[in-house]
Amino acid sequence: MSLTKKFLTKKFDFRGFDKPARVVLAASIGLMYFLAIAFFSQRHDISHTVLSSYGYLNGKIFEFYDYNKIVLGGNDYLPPVYIIFAIWMAPLFYSGLSSAPDFASDPLTVLELLPFELLWAKFALIAAFVLSVFVFYKVASLIFNMNQKKTYISTIAFATSPLAFFAVGIFNQYDVFGVLFTLLGLLFLLKERILPFAVLFGLAASFKFFALILVVPLILLFIPSWISRLKTGLVVALIPLVFALPYVSSIAFQEGVLRLVYDRGSSGSFLSVITFAFAIYAGINLWALHVRRTNQDLYAPMVIISIATYALLFNSVTFNPQWLIIITPFLALAVGYVRHPKLFLFVETVAFAAFAWYVLVSFTDNVDGTMVMNGPLSGIFENPQFPISVFFPPINPVAGLLIFKVILLSLPVYVYLFRDNKKNPDFGFGLTLVLGARALAPLFLVLVPSLLAVMVH
Repeated sequence: MSLTKKFLTKKFDFRGFDKPARVVLAASIGLMYFLAIAFFSQRHDISHTVLSSYGYLNGKIFEFYDYNKIVLGGNDYLPPVYIIFAIWMAPLFYSGLSSAPDFASDPLTVLELLPFELLWAKFALIAAFVLSVFVFYKVASLIFNMNQKKTYISTIAFATSPLAFFAVGIFNQYDVFGVLFTLLGLLFLLKERILPFAVLFGLAASFKFFALILVVPLILLFIPSWISRLKTGLVVALIPLVFALPYVSSIAFQEGVLRLVYDRGSSGSFLSVITFAFAIYAGINLWALHVRRTNQDLYAPMVIISIATYALLFNSVTFNPQWLIIITPFLALAVGYVRHPKLFLFVETVAFAAFAWYVLVSFTDNVDGTMVMNGPLSGIFENPQFPISVFFPPINPVAGLLIFKVILLSLPVYVYLFRDNKKNPDFGFGLTLVLGARALAPLFLVLVPSLLAVMVH
């Protein structure tokens, strides 16, 4: 059958149909990542974290937080993120190619990485995301029982997630480490290996505490006895405590990590949500128990619960935009369950556009052409000539945030109402188009306007 006839009849296998289209899409995404890696950075956060990690390479193991309090003003995270960067940056540090091998004698003056040093640090994030995609593929294979079409399309959906690209490629944030360990923990949970699951989720929670919110309904859903549930929860909670234990007596640690936890709780964050959100979260956990008792298929409810839990989080707190990567694996898994995957992906694209509208207009001189001026090749550009907010509607961008939040809350409901367990759903050419538009949304909404802002004079 000719390619034209296949296109007209839509009787084709998605994986084998349009190889040229998939090559073009892969090349376009590759170009996006090249542009993001070479030209974009929200430099302060990654610079501060990488420079902080040098404390470990300088031998300040047990006085890490006190040392960085003096030289960098303090640290807000538990050790794992700094340990990972210390390992990754060690070749540059010990070869003398890093910006500040020992800057203790000149505190608070070196807060930027060298261009090559920044590039190397960014590759750590890309590597973590690539590993996450491979682990996601294994998870999807188990969830969809080796259904190649569903596994393939959900993996592509995760690998091309615009929210994930924004967090990793553009914003250079390290919540991707938590996503990697969350997926590893989920992989072991699906294999019914509870101890590795608990340890890995504890590690995920040690980067940031998001995994603690998700682990409760997952324990209730997959683990049958209350004794085992309590033991598992104890192991998960123990891992962050082990990392914190050597530093709890440090005033710098208390003023950094513990203060951050307290501030999140006192400002209505995920540790102290409003009553309405807490009630919904309780309902999610009760539904997990109900599903467990009725011996239904656990995988579809797991996807719904995960999306609902994180959607509730983002509707209950003032969240940082880069946090959104934590929900992307579960949105991608939903693509393999819903009756109309094209519509689901289209709605997710609209959500990203609304998110971009809010972020790019609300954070002018931060999340726009300024990121190019903070990137590895910033020296070849002049300051932005205009804010890229000019490309978006000239009305209150909070409307974009509202649209984004409403869509997030509606997606788990959509998956619940319109899930479809057909073995061979309709994955056709239209889905290729929607996936392509979704994947390339950051290119046209963020990358190109930002580059124009610094290139047009």
